[in-house]
Amino acid sequence: MKNIAMKLLVVSTVVLTSACSGAGFPSLLGGDSAGNGNIVVRSGSYEDAKGANTGTFVGQKIIAFRQELEQIKVSHQSNREELTRIQKNITANSTQYNNTVGSIESKLQIGTTPGNPNLYNMLQQAQNNVQTMSMNANALNNLSVKVANDATSTVYLIDSIRAAFSISGAVDEDHRQLRILENETNQTAILMNSLLNEVNTDVMRQQQYVQTARNYIIDLNSAIKVG
Repeated sequence: MKNIAMKLLVVSTVVLTSACSGAGFPSLLGGDSAGNGNIVVRSGSYEDAKGANTGTFVGQKIIAFRQELEQIKVSHQSNREELTRIQKNITANSTQYNNTVGSIESKLQIGTTPGNPNLYNMLQQAQNNVQTMSMNANALNNLSVKVANDATSTVYLIDSIRAAFSISGAVDEDHRQLRILENETNQTAILMNSLLNEVNTDVMRQQQYVQTARNYIIDLNSAIKVG
């Protein structure tokens, strides 16, 4: 029993430390390189691109490109907000899990009766938390798919903008707007890829944490059984 209690204490310490340091949980707000993930339109760049329609075929393409870019930006912002929501769920759930597990450990360390029903009730609470962990991992997986689709759309848009430079019949104003649109789309692609990398890293971390917690529940169940 002493060895089991020490093992549980070590695992709990790792879990709690990870929760505080961010190593065990996804860094869901993004790193310094990504900032807050919001796409900021700088004055004098994209706004300037919204010039008058030149009336050319390329001018019509530019209007379509601009609308597509705006849709991608809206989707990116929505994905960023969803990531923040998932983070809040993970933090709240992990706090409940760690508190419950800590209480079980404390009781086991001082000794208790074999198969204590109160500890089994607490263990069920911890098991429910593990189920929520799994749901959060699935939510991250689904978000990863959405971000990946947006990233693909962004790459396709960049290619389309670049191809438009070769279309005959354009005027100088068309190319000016195309250059600005290309620059803005490239900036969006950088943010999109950063978010995708972040989410994918979070998926792996959360899945690992779920597996660790599941194994931990098994150990706790055995410890409660012997008292």
